[in-house]
Amino acid sequence: MKRKFFLVFTILIISFSFIISSTSCKSTLAGTSTSEITTTVVISESSQSSKSTEAVDKIESSTKIEETTSTKSSLPQGEINFKTDDGININGNISGSFDRIVILSHMFPTDQTSWFEFAKFLNENKIAALIYDFRGYGKSEGKKEIANIYKDLEAAIKYINQYNLDKIYLMGASMGGTASIIATAETGVNGLITISAPDEFKGLSAKNAVKDLKCPKLFIASEGDTYAFNSANFFYDNSNEPKEKLILDGKSHGTFIFDEEPKNGNKIREAVILFLNK
Repeated sequence: MKRKFFLVFTILIISFSFIISSTSCKSTLAGTSTSEITTTVVISESSQSSKSTEAVDKIESSTKIEETTSTKSSLPQGEINFKTDDGININGNISGSFDRIVILSHMFPTDQTSWFEFAKFLNENKIAALIYDFRGYGKSEGKKEIANIYKDLEAAIKYINQYNLDKIYLMGASMGGTASIIATAETGVNGLITISAPDEFKGLSAKNAVKDLKCPKLFIASEGDTYAFNSANFFYDNSNEPKEKLILDGKSHGTFIFDEEPKNGNKIREAVILFLNK
């Protein structure tokens, strides 16, 4: 009897131990499974976060590129029109899509066509050009009020300023040179070049304005073109550094030099490119 009781008791103990072991095993497996799921979720969230960060970076990068692009616009090409502060519509043409530009002002009694060939020369040297007609000339509106033509040039500078170019230069022949001196003193540009510019012409005077110029400048004139020669010396003597002077051995005036005295025309081209590349 005792033996039978002992056998039953032993069987019960073994059964109870098996149940406990099994429960512990299930608990362990359940814990492991939960841990694995939790880990998987964490990894997934980390991946999503990484992807979101990359997406934000791409958006920010794209925005920065767009902002950078919008700060500098391409120059329009061909015929343009712009208005002066006193309401006159001015006609002009732009050639060359470069970061530097020369605004070319014509002499009396010509119009913007007198600068066509020189504009091409500038383009060949990777410099843009704007040629235009003063009020009352060519395709521009208004009357020929020479005393006010500097306002037309100031409007041209204002028009070009919207394109955020690296450098803007003014170059004028005869009365266009006189107007360029006045406009430079009023607005400020990166450089000034005059050819045969008189200190005064039909109510247009640059005698006082030349004293206020701070940018680099180059005054060009022919020795035999007496008034222009004397004016070039006056401009040079009464302006501040940096300044240069080129006196040619001929007698032609303004843009006529290029056709009438080709050798001096070449000297002008060489001097201008050297000046613009400093």
